[in-house]
Amino acid sequence: MKFINRTQETSFLKSEFSNNNASLIIIYGKRRVGKTELIKHFCKNKNYIYFLGRQVGNKDNLQQLSETCATKFKQPLLENQPFKSWDDFFNFLIRNTKKKTIIAFDEYPYFVSSQPGLSSIFQQYWDEKLKRNKNIKLILCGSSFGMMINETLSEKAPLFGRRTGQIHLKPLNFYQSKKFFPKLKFPNFLSFFSITGGNPEYLNKLSKYTQLQKAIEKEILNKNSPLYEEIDFLLKEELREPKNYYSILKSLAFKRNKISDIIEQTGLKKTIIHKYLFVLENLGLIEKEIPITEKQPQKPRKGIYRIKDQFVNFWFNFVLPYRQEIELGNINLIKSKLKIYFPAITQENYQRIAPEIINQYSKKIGNFEKIGRFWHNETEIDNIGTNSLKNEIAFIESKWSNKKVGINTLKQLREKIKNLDLNKNYKKEKYILLSKSGFTQKLLDLTKQKNNIFLIKQDKLII
Repeated sequence: MKFINRTQETSFLKSEFSNNNASLIIIYGKRRVGKTELIKHFCKNKNYIYFLGRQVGNKDNLQQLSETCATKFKQPLLENQPFKSWDDFFNFLIRNTKKKTIIAFDEYPYFVSSQPGLSSIFQQYWDEKLKRNKNIKLILCGSSFGMMINETLSEKAPLFGRRTGQIHLKPLNFYQSKKFFPKLKFPNFLSFFSITGGNPEYLNKLSKYTQLQKAIEKEILNKNSPLYEEIDFLLKEELREPKNYYSILKSLAFKRNKISDIIEQTGLKKTIIHKYLFVLENLGLIEKEIPITEKQPQKPRKGIYRIKDQFVNFWFNFVLPYRQEIELGNINLIKSKLKIYFPAITQENYQRIAPEIINQYSKKIGNFEKIGRFWHNETEIDNIGTNSLKNEIAFIESKWSNKKVGINTLKQLREKIKNLDLNKNYKKEKYILLSKSGFTQKLLDLTKQKNNIFLIKQDKLII
C-alpha cells in the first residue's frame, strides 16, 4: 500500500528512536487507518523485530514469538524449544538486545485476549528492567479502541504513566488523501472522497480507478469484494451488541440525527442510548455536532449526531438496504438510487472540506480559530468562522451543483444573518462562497467592489 503523509507521526517516531532512553510508544486508531503501514515505514533501514498478534491461544502466540526471535537473533533452537511463558520471552529479549532495536507488537489486544494480565507483565518488566535499557524501543499498537485505552492509557490501566509517547492515528484530510489520486481533477476526487473519506486502505483500493461508477460496482456492490462485508466485520469485531449499533447507524444514515429521532427510529431506551453513542464516537464512526456559536459547548442545549466515517455512511445508504439485490447480482436499482441520492452526499462532503479549502488561502482571506456549522430552528448556515483576536466573523456557503451561484445566494445569507443578529458582536464580517460551477457575472462584479466577499470555484480562490 502507498505510504502517504504522516509526516508529524514519523517525525515523532524518529525522535524517539534517536534519543538515548528507552521508549514505550502506544499507537492506536480505528481499523484500516494505516497503523501497520506507519510502523513498517518507521522500521525501514532500522534494526527491528515485529510481532503480529493473532486470535489464537497464548501457546500459539508464544510459538510465533519464538519463531520470530529464532530468525532475528539467529537462535534456531527456539523453534523446537519455544518460550513457555512471557517471562521466558522478556528475559530472552533483555539478554539478546545488544543494540538499538524497535520491538513492535501489532494488534496488541489479541495478545492480551490470549493471556489475561499480560499488560501487568509488561508493566513489571518495564519498571524493573526495560526502561533502563536505552536500546529498547517498544511499540504497542492496536485497533480495539476500548481495549487499548483500558490496557495502556486510562488511569486504571496497568501501563498507565509508563508510555513515553502516544499516537492516535486518524484518517487523512482531503488534500492528503488526494495524493492517492494524483491525476484526478478536484470534482472527480471529491466524489471518490465522499465514499472513502481519509481512510488509506479504502483510498488505496479505489485508487486504481478513474471512473467512480466502475469503482463502486467492482469494489463495493460486488458480493465477492472485501468492502462489501467490511462494515459487518468492523462492527462484529469491535462491538458486543452489534445489532443495536446497526440500528443507530442506520438512523443516522437517513438523517434521523437528534436524540429523540434516534430513540424513535431504533426503539432503544433513553437511559442506554448515550452509552451506544459514546462507543460509536470513540470508534471514530460518528460525531456529535453543536452549533459553532454555542456559548457552552461542553454543555450544549442543542446537539445532533452524524456519521463521521464516509464509507460507513455510504455503506448504510447503498449497501445494507440492498443486500438481496447485490447477492443476486442485480444492481440496476442501486445504480438508479445512486444517481438520485449520491449528489446530496457529495454536497455534504463539499461543505465538510470547506474549512480545509479556505485554510489554503488564509493569507488572503484570514485565519479562523473556529469553523463549524450553524443552525437555529429552521435556519442553517453551512459554516461560520470566527477570529476573536481580530474580532472577525465569516459566513460560509458551499454549493455543489451545476448552477452558477449568484447574488441571490449572498442576499439569502445576509438575510439569515440579519434575522438572527449573528454579527452583532463582531467589528468585521466576511462572506465566503464556494461553488462547483462558478459565479454569475453580477456577483463577480459586486465582489470586485467589496473587500469582504471571497469567491472560491471548486477549490480555487478566484476573487
